[in-house]
Amino acid sequence: MQDTKLAHRVIDSGRNVPEVASELSISQEALYRWVKDERIRLEAASSVNEGPLNLLTIRDTTLPKSKENGSHGRIASKRGNAS
Repeated sequence: MQDTKLAHRVIDSGRNVPEVASELSISQEALYRWVKDERIRLEAASSVNEGPLNLLTIRDTTLPKSKENGSHGRIASKRGNAS
């Protein structure tokens, strides 16, 4: 957890690793690794959050809507019958 906070000192401030590592008296190699790991974690979290929205957008723009209920084709019909 501490490594995440230290990584954000670089990520959030835009300062470079050698400067922050020197200020904190920690190894540059360790800070580089923590920054890299945190950026990977942030990217993964970002893509997970975007995934479902993108799929919904694609579905809504590619499937024809039924004129009866404004829903999407057979999927909506099956849901309606199952209720």
